[in-house]
Amino acid sequence: MKKHHFPLLEVIKEKISISLKEENLLISSFSPLNKNKNDLLISVGGKSQALYFIVEGYIRCFHYDNKGNEITTNLLTGNSFVTSFESFQKNTI
Repeated sequence: MKKHHFPLLEVIKEKISISLKEENLLISSFSPLNKNKNDLLISVGGKSQALYFIVEGYIRCFHYDNKGNEITTNLLTGNSFVTSFESFQKNTI
């Protein structure tokens, strides 16, 4: 197990008990992804293809209003999950 999986497993194990098999499934389901400031996880008009777990840093969730202004909807930090849940679940934009 790599060190980037420890925070993910700790957060999950705080809530529920998981078997070694389930732990290995989680480890195989998450891969590290490094992003820089101002990089987008999901492009405008794009579909959410993944569920992300923030190990360190911050994520700002936002959308554009009908005038093209950015509207911040959430700020997330380490040990948080993030995705566009509706897009991820329904495989839609």
